[in-house]
Amino acid sequence: MDERPDHPGDHAPRHPRPRPSKHRTRKPLRHNASDDETPFSIRLTDDSGVLLGGITGWTWGGCGGITSLWLESEQRGQGLGSRLLIAAEDEIRRRGCDRAVVATMSFQAPGFYRRHGYQEVGRTPDMPDGTAKHHFYKRLSAVDPADSVNS
Repeated sequence: MDERPDHPGDHAPRHPRPRPSKHRTRKPLRHNASDDETPFSIRLTDDSGVLLGGITGWTWGGCGGITSLWLESEQRGQGLGSRLLIAAEDEIRRRGCDRAVVATMSFQAPGFYRRHGYQEVGRTPDMPDGTAKHHFYKRLSAVDPADSVNS
């Protein structure tokens, strides 16, 4: 399927998938687990299908990463962010990964990730307006998927 618009007036999709090149300029030295980068996206909708939030990320070489977690402001504080994060961790595990990483700004959600067992492994200081970027890591254990549903 071509991700480009058919006509000049059409709009491109919001999140086009990267398309692999048909031509390689050189052969890889060897095949390994780090050749498996794959994005994921999980949407949270209400009963009528209205988007309330979502989480995006990737898996690669046995590791999963959270790129973005977003909720409508009216939906915050109800545990929905936790549900999205748990769903993302379950997807990361399902893909055979045993660790996850995420970065967040100091004014966003460092406490949220700490509460979910992420350990801060680094900090980039001197970001705009005196903020910092916090880098987190979590070792994921194998869990029964039923445990995540009840959390």
